[in-house]
Amino acid sequence: MQRRELMKLAALAAAMGAFSPRALLAGSAAKPLQILFLGGTGFIGPHMVQRAVDRGHAVTLFNRGNSNDRFPDLETLTGDRDGKLEALEGRRWDAVVDTSGYVPRHVDDSARLLKAGGTPHYLFISTVAVYEPSTAPGLDESAALRTMADPTVEKVDGDTYGPLKVLCEQAVDKHYPDAATILRPTFIVGPGDTTDRFAHYLERPLAGGSMAAPGPMEMPLTYVDVRDLADFTIHALEQQVYGRYNMVNAPGAATTGELMQRSLALSGAEVELVWISHAFLRQQELLGEGKPGYPMMVDPAEYGGFSSLSQAAAVAQGFQNRNFADTIKVTWDWWSSLPAERRSGRRVSLTPEIEASWIAAWKAAQA
Repeated sequence: MQRRELMKLAALAAAMGAFSPRALLAGSAAKPLQILFLGGTGFIGPHMVQRAVDRGHAVTLFNRGNSNDRFPDLETLTGDRDGKLEALEGRRWDAVVDTSGYVPRHVDDSARLLKAGGTPHYLFISTVAVYEPSTAPGLDESAALRTMADPTVEKVDGDTYGPLKVLCEQAVDKHYPDAATILRPTFIVGPGDTTDRFAHYLERPLAGGSMAAPGPMEMPLTYVDVRDLADFTIHALEQQVYGRYNMVNAPGAATTGELMQRSLALSGAEVELVWISHAFLRQQELLGEGKPGYPMMVDPAEYGGFSSLSQAAAVAQGFQNRNFADTIKVTWDWWSSLPAERRSGRRVSLTPEIEASWIAAWKAAQA
């Protein structure tokens, strides 16, 4: 390659690096903000709060007061999304980050109150579950959204989670039509993950034996590192980035094969990986309504498009993914530091008994 071309590539890489949230968020913010977090004490919230604090922003937490030991020095307002917002009345912040909005009425109440109080920017954490199931590749933020047959339903479960988030987004838009940021993350992974979905593929090999692995090995893995989500959240507040953005890794940048390869290398576990596809499980009637599947994996027959969601809009605004190897290593370091009883009690529905039945069916079919 000619020296001139190398210099052009180097300049392009430098420009992209300078526009990335991690580069922009190095050091302190040029203009410290007053930021309100609705929630902020679960999995994703603490990463965002810590990033904001590191940047020199003044942070206020609003929650029910059950788990404030993570940030004892921050201002904490006690209340409840369900009609107990008095602590927010008469207060103004430069921006609000809503990490705990699942019911449209709750989001509508908070957005209305904060807008009336003069808070100019509302950032809402939504989900890619707002999209209608699709097998079309490259879905972007304009894709069809799910609907609720009865919009008055407030019970959050597997069927209503996505449609309710759609209505939550609409509640934000109603009060912040020109100053709302809607982030739609896919499966969120990284240190502090309370779902145990990603951790399943780190911990399960330690039990040895035959392990069902989501096949084929080339199957794309869709995720977003919680630290990248946190970086872009604070970046969006500082730069006043409005609009809707998918929070996903680059399509095809990670596979289930790489996940298992790196997992085994980190743990040193010896396990027989049995690569079983969703198609086989459906054929054997081992997958379907009421039957759990692989943690953190979607069935390509119904949700194939979700494995190649477009990140283009977010990347254009500075979103950037960490290397997948780093995500796995940092998550492993955190996970392996937890007590043994916590690790052995993973909160996933794929039990050893179900996994054994899958493997037995697979091996019988190969005989």
